[in-house]
Amino acid sequence: MVDRRINAFPPLYGSVQLDGILRQTVMRFVIFLTLFSLSLVADESKFDEANQLYEQGDFESSISKYHSLLESGAQTSAVHFNLGNAYFRQNNTGLAIYHYLMAQSLDPLDADIQANLKFTRESAGLPSGGISSTWRNLVRVLPLNAWFILATLPLWTFCLLKTLNLFAATEKLKGVQYLMGWLIMPGICILALMAWTVSSHHQGVVIRDKASLHASPFSDSKVLGELKAGEEVLLLASKDDWRQIKKRDGESGWLELSQLKTIPVH
Repeated sequence: MVDRRINAFPPLYGSVQLDGILRQTVMRFVIFLTLFSLSLVADESKFDEANQLYEQGDFESSISKYHSLLESGAQTSAVHFNLGNAYFRQNNTGLAIYHYLMAQSLDPLDADIQANLKFTRESAGLPSGGISSTWRNLVRVLPLNAWFILATLPLWTFCLLKTLNLFAATEKLKGVQYLMGWLIMPGICILALMAWTVSSHHQGVVIRDKASLHASPFSDSKVLGELKAGEEVLLLASKDDWRQIKKRDGESGWLELSQLKTIPVH
């Protein structure tokens, strides 16, 4: 099992000095870049502090530090990954799996995340593949924003070439434009599949052990069974502080919102 992640934040780059009529615009950009850089430095310092606390075995304090990073907007896969590790060391399977899944949604191809997620599931006696379908696993190969760019690229390229042909029409440009035009419809189909995947595979993780599955969204309704901490479920509907879920075996019911966490779409 991989313990921790370094290089959580991008490197900082120096500013470029420019002269001319754009000086004021450049100066504003430099100020923005400076403030942004200071924010990154502060976040990286907090991340290092959290890692040190983790290495010292002070998991509770490291968890607090990692959460403060998330609250400040540092939603990186590395922070979620290390937070998952810290919860795993505390034997908190539910929150460990939740943060590994959050890290995976931000960085689907990371082998360390996949390994730790599989290890944690198996250690808790849960299915190593979670609840995701084969199609959902294929979609996870890339983040949703990357799929969106790939799907819309033919459309934007077609529009750009169409504009260029108005000024300098060439057979080569027309050929590429014709190809992009044919690729627009497959791109739209990909977007439709992404929308369907998101709407039908909204995922959640049970964070409380022996969470009661109810027949209806009321605390005094019939209890259908209990769920283990770390079980992954699909979210079907919501009502007040309750969520209707579907288990891996197909059984559905209602859980109190306090007993699970949802994975947002990235």
